[in-house]
Amino acid sequence: MTSGKLTIGTRGSPLAMAQTKQVQAELQNAHPDLTIEIEVIQTTGDKNRNWSLSKVSKEGGTKGLFTKELEEAMLDGRVDCAVHSVKDLPSELPVGLVLTAFLPRAPSSDLLVTRDSGVAGLPKKAVVATSSVRRHRFLQHLHPDWEFPEIRGNVGTRLDKLANHPEWHATILAEAGVARLGMLAESGHLEHNNVAWKIDRLDRHGLLPAPGQGIIGIESRQDSEVQRILAAINDGPTEIAATFERALLSVLECGCHSPVGVQTEIEHGVLTADARVIWENEPLPREARMAFPLDKISDWPQAVRAQASPLFSSESSSS
Repeated sequence: MTSGKLTIGTRGSPLAMAQTKQVQAELQNAHPDLTIEIEVIQTTGDKNRNWSLSKVSKEGGTKGLFTKELEEAMLDGRVDCAVHSVKDLPSELPVGLVLTAFLPRAPSSDLLVTRDSGVAGLPKKAVVATSSVRRHRFLQHLHPDWEFPEIRGNVGTRLDKLANHPEWHATILAEAGVARLGMLAESGHLEHNNVAWKIDRLDRHGLLPAPGQGIIGIESRQDSEVQRILAAINDGPTEIAATFERALLSVLECGCHSPVGVQTEIEHGVLTADARVIWENEPLPREARMAFPLDKISDWPQAVRAQASPLFSSESSSS
C-alpha cells in the first residue's frame, strides 16, 4: 500500500464489480481522505467458462478456481485487498492472507426463477438449470424426478440462457446477488431485459443456503496497515456467522462447492445453526442443529467439531 492510496482487487463480472463498488463506497465514507482504486483481475474460473463445475468439484479441482489470481496479486503487492462472495472462498486461505472485514449480511436464500410459476407450479419432471452441486444434490433429494442441466455465466447470462431454452423450466440464483445488481422489482419479480421473471424463495421449500451465502468478505495480507483501514467497515455479527460457517466447512473437510447447507442466526448472545450435508453414496442427508454461547467460544473449529458429529459420513471420523 502506498501512502494515502488503497487498491482493491476484484473479478470483473457485474456482480463482483457491484460488490466491490459497495466496499469502495463504505471505505470512502469511513476514510474520506483515502484514494481508493479498483483493479480487475481475471481468474482461472473466469477464463474457463466451458468447464463443468460439478465435474471439477467431484474431482477435487475447484479450490481457488475464482480466487487464486486475486490472492497472488495480494501476496506480491499488486493489490492491497480483494473483495469476495464468502460462499465462493475455499475454507482454508493461503499463508499470509486473512479475511479482515465483512459487510452486513444480505438475505441468504436461493431464488427459484421461472417464467410464470413457483415451486408448486412446476411439472413433476421439471428441468432446473444450475451449476451448483449443493443446489443440485439437495433439490434432487427433495424432487427425484427433476433434471438439472448445467448452466454457467453471470446473472444476466443465466437469465438469457433460460429465456433461450424453452425446455428449461427454471434456474436458481442467490437472492443477495440479484438484489445487489438492482434486479428485484417492487412487484416481487426479477427484471432483466424487459422480462419480469417470477421468483420463489427456496428456504421456504427446504433448501438451506451455502456457508457464507449473502456475505461480502474482504481479504488482505496479514499484519498490514490495510487491516486497520478495513476494520472501520467490519460488521461484527456477520464476522461471527462467517467464521462459524467457514469453520463448519473446514471441520467437515468440504470445499466451497460441496453439498453443504447451513442457516445461521444470532440472538441474545447465542449462535444457532441448522446444518445439512449430503455425502457421496449415502441415500439421505445428514442433519444437525447446533447452538453456541458466544461468550464461551475461543476456538471455533473445536467448538464446531464437538457438535457436528451427526453430520459426519459413516466413513468419516469426528476426531
